[in-house]
Amino acid sequence: MKKLNYQQAYDALQRLIEELENDASIDLMPGKIKEAMQLLQICKNKLRDANDALEEAKNKSEEN
Repeated sequence: MKKLNYQQAYDALQRLIEELENDASIDLMPGKIKEAMQLLQICKNKLRDANDALEEAKNKSEEN
């Protein structure tokens, strides 16, 4: 999977969820679920990175 920013991964995940809800093809589900899990991990990592940066900035501002 190519490098995606948070918004790209989130949008792709939303589209994939819609596909899964509208097309319940059992044959395609395993691949789509795997892709959804990868996109979810990208989103979680981006959110964690943003949270870490906020915590670091907060800690630096409290030191001053």
